[in-house]
Amino acid sequence: MRDVTAWGTDFDEVFERQYPRLVRVAQFIVDDRGRADEIVQETFARALVRWERVSRYDSPEAWLMTVTVRQAVRARDRARREVPHDDDQTPNLVRGPAEEVDVRVVIRQALRELPRQQRAVVVLHYLEGFSVAEVAAQLGVSEGTVKTHLSR
Repeated sequence: MRDVTAWGTDFDEVFERQYPRLVRVAQFIVDDRGRADEIVQETFARALVRWERVSRYDSPEAWLMTVTVRQAVRARDRARREVPHDDDQTPNLVRGPAEEVDVRVVIRQALRELPRQQRAVVVLHYLEGFSVAEVAAQLGVSEGTVKTHLSR
């Protein structure tokens, strides 16, 4: 019998707890809710096939996040190669003094303008609360690279 940790070994429980967070991260990277859902579903399909091994990791959450981020970055790169970027589709955020700006729209537009790796670093560090070391481990880059992306 496996050792049951605070993280638990029940796939359904992990799915329920982590799915919304992973979709949010993927959506910030690919800028498409439907595509983010597909990416996270694929992540969990991969996890299910390997669940005996993944459930015994110190942090299955880290494995799920790594797979999700890598898939999202690849999907974003493929989308950029397939469809030319059209700046005319970006919402106009210039508002009069009486109009309020939705901060989420501003953040999404700003993230859209970042290079893919920098976007992933910003999302993981500032929006998901990962430390510099954790972001570096998730993306397979050095801590110095993460710090450089954050300072820019």
